[in-house]
Amino acid sequence: MSQQGIADTPFALLLETEKAIRALFKKTPAQMTTQKDWLGLSFLSGDHILLTPLDEVLGILPVTTFAYIAGVKPWLLGVATYRDDIFPVTDLAGFIGQRMSPLTKHSRVLVIDSQGEKAGLLVSRVMGLQRLSPEHTKSKGMMPEDPLYEPFLMGAWVDANVEFPIISCKSIIKHPKFRDVLAKAEVGNDLY
Repeated sequence: MSQQGIADTPFALLLETEKAIRALFKKTPAQMTTQKDWLGLSFLSGDHILLTPLDEVLGILPVTTFAYIAGVKPWLLGVATYRDDIFPVTDLAGFIGQRMSPLTKHSRVLVIDSQGEKAGLLVSRVMGLQRLSPEHTKSKGMMPEDPLYEPFLMGAWVDANVEFPIISCKSIIKHPKFRDVLAKAEVGNDLY
């Protein structure tokens, strides 16, 4: 270095600048923690607030018209497109055994991708992103059984002694019931 404290070469100046920047941006206590926050999406399905891992949701679409499919169960609403892919859209509440969701201006379709297989899940409302610390979540084994969500349950978020189920949307679209879409023929109906 020269007498004025300025580096003699451009490379030396870069090294000094890097050292000064690194000293300013040391890790904060929040960054040094070993626990990792859980990121998820909260939404309303029927009368239930649910959460799902953010990495399971490919996109969120407003409800548009679906191409209707005849002869299927009522919870299969039809097919839609997203980024040049055609996929089925299922009413999540209807699929798990609740009454069908009414379509409102708040209704949304969660686009799920599981190993290249896409599907849409209609929900009543997307409530927002959630960043949860591990101490506010419960594992599946620590929860009472809920027959509606049992096959898809991952755990729960606990807030003020209220538990909000965390479900796996990928598990939903991989479930055998999800593929059982044909409506059962009525007695005396010759169409089936």
